[in-house]
Amino acid sequence: MPGTLTIGQLIAQARTAPAASVLDSPLLNRVARHPAIKMALLLQSANADIATILNNPGYRTITGLLNHPAAQQIIADSNLLYGRQTGLAGLKSLFTPGKYGVKFDSSELLPGLSDVLSIAAGHPVDAAAVTPEEAAAILDGYQARKEEEDENAKSGVTAGSVRVTATEETEEPDPCEIGPYSEMSRKCASRGGQAHHIIPDYALRAGPRPRTIADDTERPANVPSLRDGMAICLTGHARVAAEGNEHYAAHFTTDAAIMADGAGNTVLPGTTIWEEVRSASLDGISQAKPECYEAAVSAINAQFSSVPLDQIMRGAIDYRTLSPAALSAIKSGSQMIDGTVVP
Repeated sequence: MPGTLTIGQLIAQARTAPAASVLDSPLLNRVARHPAIKMALLLQSANADIATILNNPGYRTITGLLNHPAAQQIIADSNLLYGRQTGLAGLKSLFTPGKYGVKFDSSELLPGLSDVLSIAAGHPVDAAAVTPEEAAAILDGYQARKEEEDENAKSGVTAGSVRVTATEETEEPDPCEIGPYSEMSRKCASRGGQAHHIIPDYALRAGPRPRTIADDTERPANVPSLRDGMAICLTGHARVAAEGNEHYAAHFTTDAAIMADGAGNTVLPGTTIWEEVRSASLDGISQAKPECYEAAVSAINAQFSSVPLDQIMRGAIDYRTLSPAALSAIKSGSQMIDGTVVP
């Protein structure tokens, strides 16, 4: 009966249906640990297509809960820094959230969901042992409590015997507000959107998306960290194509241009330069939210004022496809001058 199965049971049940279980096949996860190989095998199967993958019950349930506004706020507030990495170059970017790396098996996403639910509930929660409805109720309750706290903060707080009244914000949020990703993540989640790095963070680093502040070491000194990179609120999900989805439009435009430039680089394959990354990123904003283009230009020019136009950047989503020389050039902030890498 719908609503009675736990998330763990949903995953187990999905594996018993031949077509729907292809995503969660234990054998597939053993023989194809690399996500690109796994996705290639999936797409070669007669019954496996993008629709089947996205409609897998366990996968859909967990990623849906992780995209709940309350979950997004917890991820931002707790510095979980959930990453998004692509499965296979050339696809329309099937990205999955997970601080534990690239995960396509829904059972592997359970630890991340358990983290989020435990924070929301205020006590340990095993995501596999609750139903999707119970998990959603935990997140809804957390969101309601946060909204009440915010409302109380606006109306006033009592300090001893003196009541301090906060100034009520009567103006609508600025749709073109731009600020550090760590701040905009919370603001955008509360407004029903997502924070978008105007300059994609992957282009600035020579390693995986950092899980913590301490892990954020694989980038040159003259570019911002993941937390400090300028971000703007966009509607929709970054990897879901839908009419009016600003976040998807921005990534579709920017990522395609950066990857094309990286693929065409014969001197240092998989890399590009800052001038190209900047242009592609601002084109993404122009496509997604044209009224905010000028604000984005100003913010990026200010934050990247010390970055030379020919500084080498990453031109591929997956850093593992790059040579050691390319990764070293990115991390050291080397430049590409007249076809020559200059440290």
